[in-house]
Amino acid sequence: MASSKAKKLPPFPALQLVSCQWALCFACLYAAVAYRAINHPSSSQSPRYRLPPAAALLRAQLWCSAPQAAAAALALLLPAGRRRRALALAALAAAAVNHGVLARLLGLLRGAAPPGDVVLLSVAGLVTCAALVTDLVGFLAILIGGQEG
Repeated sequence: MASSKAKKLPPFPALQLVSCQWALCFACLYAAVAYRAINHPSSSQSPRYRLPPAAALLRAQLWCSAPQAAAAALALLLPAGRRRRALALAALAAAAVNHGVLARLLGLLRGAAPPGDVVLLSVAGLVTCAALVTDLVGFLAILIGGQEG
C-alpha cells in the first residue's frame, strides 16, 4: 500500500546546481580577467604600494573569485543537503560581491573612457546589473526551495 503522504518536492529542485554552476563560471571568468589586467605590461609600471582605485578593485575581484570558485565547486560535488545549500548560498554571496566590485570598476572606467567606449561600458554595466538580479533570484529560490530531494 502506498503512503498517503506524498513527499513534497521543492519548487525549484535544480536551481541550487544551476546557481553553483553560474557562480563557478563567473568566478573563473572574473579571476582570468582580473589576473590579465593586473599583469598587463602597462599596469606593471605603477608602484605596487600606491594602487589606483581601478587596480585595487581588480585585486579585490581576484581575491574574491577564489572563495567563490571554491564554494561553488564544493557545492557541486556534495550530495543534496544542508552543506550543499550553505555552500551554494556562500558561492552566491561571493558572486554578488564580485558583481558589485565589477559594477564599481565599470563606474570608474566609464568616467575616464573615450566617447566610443562609453556605450560598451554602459552595456557591460547593464549586464552586471542583470547578473546582480540573477544572484538575488538565486538567493530567493534557494531560501524558499528548502532541501532538495
